[in-house]
Amino acid sequence: MAVSVAVKTLIVCYYGNEVTIESESLTTVCFHAHVRVWDRSFHRALLMMIKKTQEPIQIAAGNFVPISLSTFIWIIRSSYSYFAVLRSRNDAISS
Repeated sequence: MAVSVAVKTLIVCYYGNEVTIESESLTTVCFHAHVRVWDRSFHRALLMMIKKTQEPIQIAAGNFVPISLSTFIWIIRSSYSYFAVLRSRNDAISS
């Protein structure tokens, strides 16, 4: 059961990380676009897109924690730490 939850969390965190990585490269792609049509409205729209994409998109859990691979690692480390503390406490009470 724990592995199933960990895998589901990994999938969400992995794709959240991929969205962030891809959105970081969007500004560069727009800047280096070789477009032959340069009417004024298209040029203005392209500049606006470059300006809007300078800050990468990050998916967040409740506008609190960004969803990324570092978040997944933090969740796994914290979960194991809590498990180890509870297990040692249980062993101390049993003995």
